[in-house]
Order: sequence, then C-alpha cells, then structure tokens
Amino acid sequence: MSPQLKPIAVLVTVFVLGGVSGAGVTHLAATRHLRATVEGPPGEARMRMRLAAMQRRLDLDGDQVQHINTILRESEAERDRRMAACHPALEEIRSETDAKILEVLRPEQRAAYESLDRTRGRHRGPPGPPRH
Repeated sequence: MSPQLKPIAVLVTVFVLGGVSGAGVTHLAATRHLRATVEGPPGEARMRMRLAAMQRRLDLDGDQVQHINTILRESEAERDRRMAACHPALEEIRSETDAKILEVLRPEQRAAYESLDRTRGRHRGPPGPPRH
C-alpha cells in the first residue's frame, strides 16, 4: 500500500468501526429500554407504554404524569375485574372451537393439536400476576 493511501485506509477503518460500535450500543440501549417497558404483568406493561406515548406526544408535566398514572392504574384494575367476569364464557367458546377443529383433523393431527393445546393451556386462566 502506498504511503499516501495509509491515512485514508486508517480513516475509513476508524469510521467503519465507529459506526459498527455506535450501532451496537444503540441496539443495546433500545433493547434494554423496550425490555424495561414490557416487563411484568401485561396490564403494567400496557400502562407504561400508554403513559410513555402520552409523555412523548403531549409534553406532560410531572403532576399530569402522576394523575394520569393513577387513572390508568384504576382503569387497569377495573379492566381486570371485567375480564375475570368474562373468563368462563370465553373459555366455553374456546372449548367449543377446539371440539369443532378436532372433528376436521386426521387422527395423527389430533394428537399434535392436543399437544399444542396443552402448551397453550398454560396461558389460560383469569387475569392475574404472570406465571413463571
């Protein structure tokens, strides 16, 4: 390599490495922020995302954030109560749907579907804290 091209090669290398490391740090920060936003029970995550969107778009002050957070918590509690009341009827619909689907499937597909259904079953139940 000629002596005149070495400084250019070094500059290009530094530029590329800076871009790659900057992209990596940005990805890491965004992933951590997203994880912190969606952690916990779905209702908590839903409230945090909604409040964060309002803060970005509406330029809320601290007092507004506190009041809206209280409103969202109360609303989420009411949502959970209403969803719990609907749960038996929704479960009945799911069972009826599964029975109809099983009628359409071949025997080997039924076994696989029932296995799939057992996996899905761990998510059933009234709303509440996450099951780990």
